[in-house]
Amino acid sequence: NDIKVIPDIVRNGFNFSDGAGNISFSLARKIARDLDLNTIPSAFQFRMAGYKGVLCQSAHVKNNKLQVRPSQHKFESNHNELEVVRSSTFISAYLNRQAITLLSALGIPDEVFIDLKDLRVRELDKMLESEHTALEVLQRNVDEYGISTSLADLVKAGFLRNNDHYLMNLISLFRIMMLRDIKKKAKIRIDKGAFLLGVLDVTDTLQENQIYCCISDPGNPSNQKVITGRCIVYRNSCFHPGDIRIVTAVKCKALSHLVDVIVFPSLGYRDIPSECSGGNLDGDDFTIIYDERLIPIKAYEPMNINQNRKPRMLENEDENEDEIQSVTIEDIKKFFVNYLFSDKLELIANAHLAKADSSDVGALNGKCIRLAQLHSGAVDYPKTGTPPVFPPELRADEFPDFMEKSDKKSYKSNKVLGILYRSINVSEEYTPLNVKNFDKRLYADGFEEFLDDARKLKREYDANIRGLMNQFGINNEIEVTSGYIVNTITNIDKKKPRDVTKSVMEALIPIKRHYKKLFDQEWESNKDHSRVESKASAWYFVTYHPSELDVDPSKRMFSFPWIAYDVLCGIANRNSRKIHVSMELMDFFGPCNSKCSYNLDEGQDLISWL
Repeated sequence: NDIKVIPDIVRNGFNFSDGAGNISFSLARKIARDLDLNTIPSAFQFRMAGYKGVLCQSAHVKNNKLQVRPSQHKFESNHNELEVVRSSTFISAYLNRQAITLLSALGIPDEVFIDLKDLRVRELDKMLESEHTALEVLQRNVDEYGISTSLADLVKAGFLRNNDHYLMNLISLFRIMMLRDIKKKAKIRIDKGAFLLGVLDVTDTLQENQIYCCISDPGNPSNQKVITGRCIVYRNSCFHPGDIRIVTAVKCKALSHLVDVIVFPSLGYRDIPSECSGGNLDGDDFTIIYDERLIPIKAYEPMNINQNRKPRMLENEDENEDEIQSVTIEDIKKFFVNYLFSDKLELIANAHLAKADSSDVGALNGKCIRLAQLHSGAVDYPKTGTPPVFPPELRADEFPDFMEKSDKKSYKSNKVLGILYRSINVSEEYTPLNVKNFDKRLYADGFEEFLDDARKLKREYDANIRGLMNQFGINNEIEVTSGYIVNTITNIDKKKPRDVTKSVMEALIPIKRHYKKLFDQEWESNKDHSRVESKASAWYFVTYHPSELDVDPSKRMFSFPWIAYDVLCGIANRNSRKIHVSMELMDFFGPCNSKCSYNLDEGQDLISWL
C-alpha cells in the first residue's frame, strides 16, 4: 500500500520520466536518519521490488509513501525493502578532454581553457602555504572515499599550521594527483558549475528548455544559491556536438525544496536528458556550467537517439522463429564472451579524440559525427545484443602527443588539449616530506593509561599497512592509506589509475574499520568523553613523540592515530583556544599563587605578544 505505480510521461516517442519516481518528505527524512546523513537529500538512487532508478521528493506524495513508474520496472519481485544506492549531493563540475573537444569545436577560445587551468595550478601550488586555499580546494574536490573531506577537517583543526607530518604529505600527494589529472585528462574544476543527479519537474512548472537548479556550498551546506540565466548541460561521455545543451536556468517557487539536483522539464517536444548523450533520469549525473566564458553562442542539433531500439533475438536454428525462447546459462556465457571480443568503446573513443584533434573543424568533422553515433550504439550493445561495426576508415592511424600512445605513430598537437598537456610538469614519483613536529595540543589527561595498548595496536596496524604496500607494490604509507597512488612497482601498473585506487581502498577500508572498532569497543555501553580523548591522545603519542620514533626514518609510519581523527580534531580545536600561563608569566600582570588558564579565540596572539 506504500508503493503506487503512476504512468510515464511519453510524448513524440520520448519518455520524459524514464527512471523518475517520487518519494514523500517524511520517508526521505526517515532514510536520512537511518543512514546517519547530515542533511535530508532531495533524491535517492534506489533498488526495490524489481524497480530501479531515482526517487525525488514530491509534495504530492504524503506519509511514508513513494511512487514508481513502468519505465523503472525491470523484473518481477516481492522484495519490497527499499535499497538506497546513493543520495543526491553537491559535486564540483569538471571539464575533461571530451567536453573541451566539443566546446572548442563550438567556438570557445583556447585562452578560456588555459586561463582556467592556470587558476587551478596556482591554487594547488598555494595549498601548503595557505589554510584558506587548502580548505577551498579540498572541499571542492570531494572524492568517493571521503579522504579530501577528512583532510579539510584536519586543516580546520590547525594541523597544517602546525606542519603535521601526515597531513603535509597527504596534501603534497593530493596536489600531485590533481596536477596529473589536469595533464593526462584535462580535468579542470569549474567554480561556476556542479555535477548533479538529474530529476523530473512533476509540477509541470518548467517550460521547454528551462531547468531549475539550487546548489549548496560544500563548506557550508546551509548556504544555498539558485542558478539563473544561460547555462550548458551535458552528460559524460559526450562525443557529439549536440550533446552540449544550452538551457535557461530559472527560479521556481514550486521546486524550491529541491537542492543539489538538476530539475528537468516534463514539457516540450523532446526531453533534455535524452539530448545529452542519450541520458535518462534513472540515476544519470549531469554537469551544469553557468560560466559565461564556457557557453557557446549557438547549440548544435542533438543526435537522434532510437529509444525504441529492441534487443536482438537469440540465434538458435533449432527453435521455431515464432516461439519465444528461454534464455539459458549457455546463452549468457556465449553472449558474455562475444561481448568481450566485440567491445569497441575505448577504440571508438580514442579514434574520436584523435580525429577531432587532427581536423580543422574538430568534433564537427564528418568522421567524428559518425564516430559519435557509433559510440552511442556501442554503449547500448550489452542491452541490444547488436555489436558495433567499426569500419577501417574511421580508425585512427596516428595520435596526438597528449594521448601518450608510445607504441603508435604520434605527432605534436597544436590544439588546446596539446597546449594544456605540455604546460604541466608533474613528477612521476613521490618522495615523502621529512617533517618532524609533535603537536602538544594533543595531550589529554590520563593518556598514560592507554600507552601500552596503543603500542601493541600500532605494531599490528603498521604490519597490516606494510602488507598492503607489498601487495600492491606501493612505496610509502601515505599513498596506500589515501588512495592517492602516484607510482606502483608491480603488474598492477597495467590497471587504470582509478582501478588501482579502487583495489587499494577496498583492501584498506576493512583494516581501518577494524581498528576504529577496537578504538570504540570499550565505549559501547557508556561513553566517557574524557577517556575517549585520553585514548586518542595515547595513539598520537606512540606515533609522533620523539621517544617513540624508529631510529630508521624510512620505517616510521604516521597514519595510525588518524583512525580516530575526529577525536583528535576535537582535542586540537579545544586546546587551540586555551593557553596555560604559568606563574612566572603571570608575574608580568601581578602576583598569582597558582597556574591560571586564559581561554582565547586566538591563543597564539598572546604568545606572540609575550
